Amino acid sequence: KPSPFKSEETIAEQIKATHTPDSKDSFEVNSLFTIVVKILNRSTQIVDKVLNKDASNISENEDLLNKPEKDFTVPIRFLKIIGCELYSCKVDPGAEKAHKTALKILENLKKCSWKAKAVLTLAVFAKEFWDFSQFHLVEFDPENTQDQLTKSLAILKGSPIFGKTSELPKEHKTAVEELNKLVKGTIKMMETINELEKLSIENKPKEIADFIHPEEVDYYWVIMAVIACANKVTILTTSDEDKPPEHDLYPYDEKVQNLCTNLSEKLEAFKTGTEEEVHYYKLLKLSKCPTRVMEFLKLLFDVAHDSVIRVQLIDGSDSDNTFEIDELKKKKKKLLFVFSRPERKDISKTDILDILRRIQSEKIKKTKKDGVEDEQYAIVWVPIADENRADQLYTLRKEFETMLRSNEIQCYTVNNLAVSKKGSLKFLKENWHFETTPIGVVMDLAQGKIENVDAFYTARLWGLDAFPFDKESLEIKRREMSFLFKDCPLQSGDLANWVQNNEYIIFHGGTDQDWAREIEEKVNLISKEVGKIEHLDVNQEKVVEVKFKNLFWNVVNDLISTERRQEQVVHYDFARQQLERLSSYKQARGWFVLNKGPTTVVVGSRETFLKVMEKFDDWKKTVQERTLEVAFKENHEKIFNSLNDVVISSKKESGELCIIEYPTEDGKLRIKMDCPKCHHAMERNISVTYKCFNTSKAGDSSN
Repeated sequence: KPSPFKSEETIAEQIKATHTPDSKDSFEVNSLFTIVVKILNRSTQIVDKVLNKDASNISENEDLLNKPEKDFTVPIRFLKIIGCELYSCKVDPGAEKAHKTALKILENLKKCSWKAKAVLTLAVFAKEFWDFSQFHLVEFDPENTQDQLTKSLAILKGSPIFGKTSELPKEHKTAVEELNKLVKGTIKMMETINELEKLSIENKPKEIADFIHPEEVDYYWVIMAVIACANKVTILTTSDEDKPPEHDLYPYDEKVQNLCTNLSEKLEAFKTGTEEEVHYYKLLKLSKCPTRVMEFLKLLFDVAHDSVIRVQLIDGSDSDNTFEIDELKKKKKKLLFVFSRPERKDISKTDILDILRRIQSEKIKKTKKDGVEDEQYAIVWVPIADENRADQLYTLRKEFETMLRSNEIQCYTVNNLAVSKKGSLKFLKENWHFETTPIGVVMDLAQGKIENVDAFYTARLWGLDAFPFDKESLEIKRREMSFLFKDCPLQSGDLANWVQNNEYIIFHGGTDQDWAREIEEKVNLISKEVGKIEHLDVNQEKVVEVKFKNLFWNVVNDLISTERRQEQVVHYDFARQQLERLSSYKQARGWFVLNKGPTTVVVGSRETFLKVMEKFDDWKKTVQERTLEVAFKENHEKIFNSLNDVVISSKKESGELCIIEYPTEDGKLRIKMDCPKCHHAMERNISVTYKCFNTSKAGDSSN
């Protein structure tokens, strides 16, 4: 399932804006952390005792050696402020509200250190969770040894909320187990963060200490986990009539477990790890720091810290002139880094050279700026070579450069450099998913941002419409291709879940009653052998007793009408082409729409779908490398174009027509429209159909 949380980059930008530390607001945070950990550990043990009916005594001598400072004073002022925010989102415990609450807490604690922010939030929850374990679960304690005062307090705290039974109800037991698991995971995560902080302080060289220190987002996730736990406690201790919406802890638990693993591996790497591990974590840290992009590239290419990265233009000439990459940074908006192994000559058998050639010829255009030629974008080839093959690199790269020149691809290359360190190769594999085939990484050097680590996937799916394949272009493309769910959401029942979970969906319909059975058999075959695809017959589906078919075509007609009003002479992009193609299939025997979540991938007819499935055994082999949506779309569009690659006159002679009815309210017609099937300009029929809507009196001659 897709994560309900915001991206790490978005989170980092937002939380850094809340941080303005001031030593005047500091306190002995380690002492408070010691107290909090003791309370939470003891509370989770009590909960375990109740859940497992374990009557063994809980140790009273836990962590006797780890005590707070004698003169420690609890920062009550901060605890009260956080308490108000922490329990403010109980009416809406979703991830979006939790994020807003976390930002409010961070804003209120903006002058505190990152560790203090997380520990203070934990402290507020520790008190609440202690009350929960002591008072709300008291009735289910196997020994039930609480004195009368404790039992009286339990009643005031709402102890009977689970019902007056000797057994904790099953549904509540599961919820309490999930809560206790997340609390334990959050404690472990904070303890690991604390260990990393200690280790960073112990390392005297600042450049090393900086890499060891936890990230700001690590503390943020402690706070988010606490907010989730606090919401769950509120739900569990509220009577049914006042109970807030249910709250799924699984996404938080999964996030915390993954972070614990990553933080523990990082801690181990800097304690006893190899040079490879340290190198990897340095790259990981620098890749998230826009102001240190050159430092990141130097480490990735294994360039000495006090040296410079030099690049050379491969343009078909024999020039060996090189210049510093900083010069490239000054005059280029975006760079497309192509990482590949020079010994892999089979790149010539893939579509990557064709993609690069098209980018070069169609998009990297020279424009005049103050009388000087200026290129906005550039391709930079970076060879990848294992350390044990470094001696062969020169020969291999020269052969590869010759291949690029012969394909008329003008690009830059890093001079006498390659990605060869084991730590760098690990970074490419685990973070940019490099295996053996080349990858394209879009970087904004001026801003120091990595915008896309899978540019070739983007190019295959959306073509050059999505150039320069950065975040802004991708977001625009996703919005364009989500036209079915733009203004009038079609989600209902299962469809809503499919869309939310970004699953593959095939909508289908048509006048042929056998088409539904036919396509569903083929979809089930794809699901069995390649990947799960849901399917929905628009002729059969209903939404609140309304035929889905009517709702579906109303949405399509509204989109067509809106598009016509917005622009009479249109740029014929892929989104508009697919929408008009769909409109032309309204009376077809069979049609389909392939979506990935809300995003439409491709629209086609019964004929094109069946021809794609005839070649299923061939293209299914490429799905793992290219993804299902890319493999299907590429094969479909080849077939679609081959079927429609005919001269307009021959279509006229055979009587085959593509007719699009364009809804209009103001009498205006679009000046130009291309055929969604063959892409030729369509003829406009200027005849007018007269309609009368006054049918209140049947047979009235005045109408």
